[in-house]
Amino acid sequence: MNRGRIFGKVAAFLFFLLP
Repeated sequence: MNRGRIFGKVAAFLFFLLP
């Protein structure tokens, strides 16, 4: 499964939401 892609997207979103 392409879990790395999903994790990368989530990580990028979290980093973007981070202050």
